[in-house]
Order: sequence, then structure tokens, then C-alpha cells
Amino acid sequence: MFSHLRQDIAARGQRLHEELVRTRSQLRQVRDEYHLAKAERPRYVSRLDDLVTRYNGLTLYRDRIERGREVRSLAGVQASVSESRTDAKNPSDGGAVRDVFLTITGPDWEWTIKTVAVISSRRTRSFAALVNAHSMPIPTPRQSSGSTATATSTGQFRVLDDLRGRGVLTDEEFSTAVSRLRGTPRS
Repeated sequence: MFSHLRQDIAARGQRLHEELVRTRSQLRQVRDEYHLAKAERPRYVSRLDDLVTRYNGLTLYRDRIERGREVRSLAGVQASVSESRTDAKNPSDGGAVRDVFLTITGPDWEWTIKTVAVISSRRTRSFAALVNAHSMPIPTPRQSSGSTATATSTGQFRVLDDLRGRGVLTDEEFSTAVSRLRGTPRS
């Protein structure tokens, strides 16, 4: 009778020990996920309602995306993920390692972020899907009224002047573009 009771107590003790080990492992995993999320949380966000997610130095908001101090609109933005497989030299390293490239392309800019995926590139793909989901179409100027056309022309003049100031356009190219905006043939 005592041997049966001793076996029952030992079996219960073993189950409690296994449950304790499993609970500690789950607690460790939750703690690590919390600290990772805390490390990726932006320090200065004006409105947390606008924040969608962060990934590898990129912050996605509902209407814009940031990389460091660069802020870009989501108008016309497209995100894609590509992978290149590199065979590991040492088989004990766990097999093959993939370089995962997240490419975010805007109307006149492009960012490429390289990450490494040992197991899965799922997180990179989900971030790209979020960027594509929040992307907006490029607004097209409407030629309905005179004031709208003037405002659009003024904005285009400013863009052209900015391009000339940065050295992208020469003075001749600038004057040609201005004459096209005004609708007068250049002589």
C-alpha cells in the first residue's frame, strides 16, 4: 500500500515538475516578446493611433513611413520581398541561411533593407503586406476650375524651382519646363 502511494506521489511530482518547466519556458518567451516589442516601439510618437507597426528601423503609420529621420508619404508606395539562398559552410550551423531583402519603392525613391532569415521570412513578408495595404494611389491633379489649375501650376513651379536648386535641372531645362507649364512655345 505504501509503495503504491509512493509511486502516485512520485508521478504527481513529475507532472508538476514538467508543468513548471513548461510554464517557465512560456514566461521566458512572453518576456522576450515584450522586450522586443518595447525596443521596437518609437520613442516620440505624436499620436499612437496613427502608428501601425515597426520593423527593422522602419516605422509604418497610416499615412506615411519613416526610416530614421526620412519621412515618406505612402502615396504610390509598393513593398516587395526577395530572398537569396546561401549554403552554410558548416553543416552544424543549421543548414542554409537566407538573405531577405525588403524593397520599398515610392514614386521617386527606393529603400532596400537587408535582413537574415534562418528559419522563416514571415515577419518581413507580413510587414511588406502591411505597407502595401496602407499604400494610397498617387493623387492626380484635376483641371476643373481656374483656381485649382493655378494652384497646381504654382506647386509645379515650386517643384521645378526646387529641382533646379538641387542641381537636377539645368537652367535651360528649367526654362523649357516653365514655358510648357505656361503653355507658351519657347523661342
